[in-house]
Amino acid sequence: YRFDDLEGFERNVEKILHERGPVFVAIKVVPAIENEPIGRRQRPPVRSRAETIRDLQEELGITAG
Repeated sequence: YRFDDLEGFERNVEKILHERGPVFVAIKVVPAIENEPIGRRQRPPVRSRAETIRDLQEELGITAG
């Protein structure tokens, strides 16, 4: 699968997740370019790995276990 936009991926994600794997998905992304020197860049708070996994499972309707 190859996607250039989020909407196309959203329309197909459920079908992709139910396919027998391995399944490969390529998603085109546009990088966020920052012209500020590294030492002066403001970084937003980052979620922990556990929070990210929990949020993804919740969004996909997957129960932990």
